[in-house]
Amino acid sequence: MVRLFIYIMVVILSSSVIGCVQGNRDINEEQDKENPIEEQNKENPISVEEEKSNKVMEFSYIEALPEERIKEYELFANEKDSSHLENFSPEQIVLVYIHSAIIDDIEGIYTITNNDGTLPEFEVFKTEYYKSHYMYQDLDLALRFRYYHTIETQEENEDIQLVTMKVSIGTFTDSVMFKLEKDNNVWKMEIYPFILQNQ
Repeated sequence: MVRLFIYIMVVILSSSVIGCVQGNRDINEEQDKENPIEEQNKENPISVEEEKSNKVMEFSYIEALPEERIKEYELFANEKDSSHLENFSPEQIVLVYIHSAIIDDIEGIYTITNNDGTLPEFEVFKTEYYKSHYMYQDLDLALRFRYYHTIETQEENEDIQLVTMKVSIGTFTDSVMFKLEKDNNVWKMEIYPFILQNQ
């Protein structure tokens, strides 16, 4: 008798659960009909924020420049006319140089390389730059100094500047120095002699 009672209760409860599940399916199907797929696929604001926070932020040496300099850099990058860089400080030219190395803008590098009378035509420079593997040194430098702490100028004279970039991680400190010379009101990098040394 007790077993029969338990059996009946199990059948009733099972029927109720099945009925609820079926009822929920019917409601969901009605909602699907009312809401087109586009409506159902609307992005959840929380998931959008999560997606934004999960994106890797791309580092750029150019981002360190003031907005006006960035606009002038973009003109330079498009036209390869160094006159767009006349308002750039020696430190800012160094940042443009490193950025140009990262994006493999050899023409940009050539345009801001100081010509002491030994700088060859662009095609020769390009060949020597790649052949000497100087690009690997530039890329290594770009990675090592990605989170640089300071970039400062030490004046040699009004036409020659030394720019020092430093990075510190814990007790480790690294620094690199660049020599720049003014040419037609634009600071230019002294790198060609080092390219020749690497060959």
